[in-house]
Amino acid sequence: MADNDNLSNETCACIPRHTPSNPYNYTSAELLERKQTLKALEEVYPNLPFAWLEMVYDFEKNTYLDHRRAPHRSRIYISLSVFYYFTEVP
Repeated sequence: MADNDNLSNETCACIPRHTPSNPYNYTSAELLERKQTLKALEEVYPNLPFAWLEMVYDFEKNTYLDHRRAPHRSRIYISLSVFYYFTEVP
């Protein structure tokens, strides 16, 4: 039995572990803030899908303010009032 344990440890050492994707290059502090904000949003809006909340958070954090205020100039044809309503954490 001990031989099998050693073999499994050696096998696991060569298999790379999963690293979560970070397309917006958040720092560790920003990832922590994102996690806490998404948890609060999930409690406030339990009927919304979590992936949608993540999308809203990332959109709000990674879009320049002038693009959010003037969507007709930035060619964003999404109703941003919905994003602002759901991203405000009480």
